[in-house]
Parts: sequence; structure tokens; C-alpha cells
Amino acid sequence: MLEVARTFFAEWLDRVPPRFVADDESGIVYPVSQAESIDPEYRNYLSEKIKGLVRP
Repeated sequence: MLEVARTFFAEWLDRVPPRFVADDESGIVYPVSQAESIDPEYRNYLSEKIKGLVRP
């Protein structure tokens, strides 16, 4: 989890745009273009690197 946090904040500071969006309720990961189809309460944006760290 420490690696996820370090990567998240490094990418946030570098303004790396998200490429994926995860639905917390279902656990499914979608391309960021489908973000609006997920309830905002369960929507989490992921970069390529973060996605690889949390969903190998």
C-alpha cells in the first residue's frame, strides 16, 4: 500500500491524467471514457501504473 500511496502522490503532483476508472461497488475497471456510467460515490480514477499496483 505504501507503493500505491507514493505513486498516487507523485502522479498527482506531476498531473498524470487517469486512464481508467474503477467501480468500488462492483470492482470492475473501465476506460476513463466510461466514468459517467459509474455512480460518483463509487467512482475512482486510476492511472496505468496505479491500476497495475492495485489490480495485478
